[in-house]
Amino acid sequence: MSQQLPIENILLNEKVESIDFTNDEVCIVKTKQYEFTCQKVVSSLPPALFTQSITLLPSLKSDIKALFADTHTWMHDAIKVGITYQKAFWKTNNMSGMFFSNNGPIAELHDHCNAKENRFALVGFIHPSFQDFSKDEREKVVIKQLQSAYGEEAKHYLQYNENLWLDNELTSDGQYQDLVPHQNNGDVLLQTPLFNNRLFIVSTESSPHFGGYLEGAVYRANTVAEEVL
Repeated sequence: MSQQLPIENILLNEKVESIDFTNDEVCIVKTKQYEFTCQKVVSSLPPALFTQSITLLPSLKSDIKALFADTHTWMHDAIKVGITYQKAFWKTNNMSGMFFSNNGPIAELHDHCNAKENRFALVGFIHPSFQDFSKDEREKVVIKQLQSAYGEEAKHYLQYNENLWLDNELTSDGQYQDLVPHQNNGDVLLQTPLFNNRLFIVSTESSPHFGGYLEGAVYRANTVAEEVL
C-alpha cells in the first residue's frame, strides 16, 4: 500500500486527536500539528484505546462505544520480565527453564537463552495484580519465586528488566480492566464499517480469526485492504 502512495502523503509519529465525520463528503482528521481531509479512515488502534484517546464527531452510538470499551486488548495488562545470568544453571542442574504458576508473581516463565549459548536468561510474565508494586518490589518477589523454584543460584543474576504495557500510551489507556482474555475479539460489529462505510477498525482485536494475535492482525489488514482499495 505504501508503494502506491506519494511519499509526502505518508506521515509518521503523529498522534491523531480527533476525527470529524459530520461532513458527508470528507472526513477531517486532526493531530496536534496537522489537519487532513480524506474519504475513509482505517484505524489499527485497539478498540478500547481508540474510543478513549480519539474524539469523534459525531460520537459513536452508545452500544458500539460500550463494545469498544469492553473489548479486551491482548497483552495490554501484561508485565514482561527478563532476568539474565552468567550461566544457565538450571540446565546444568537438569531443570527446565519453563514453568507455570497459579501463585505468582510469575505466572509463566520460559528459557530465553540464545542459539549460540553465550547469553543466558529466563523470561516470563507477571500477573497483572502486581502492577501496583514498584519495580524494586516486583524484582524482589520475582527473585524470591525463582529461588523457590531453582534454589539459591537464582539470586545471583546479572540484570532484571521489565516492561509494563499499561505504561505504553500507544497500547493501553493505562487503566487495568478485568476482562476475559480476548473478550469481544472478532465481534461482527468490530468488523462493520462505521459512519456510512468511512471508518474501518483493522486492529487484530477486530479479526474473526486469531483475534488478538499477529495472525489476526495480518488477516484483518488483508480483509480491510480489499474493502478500501
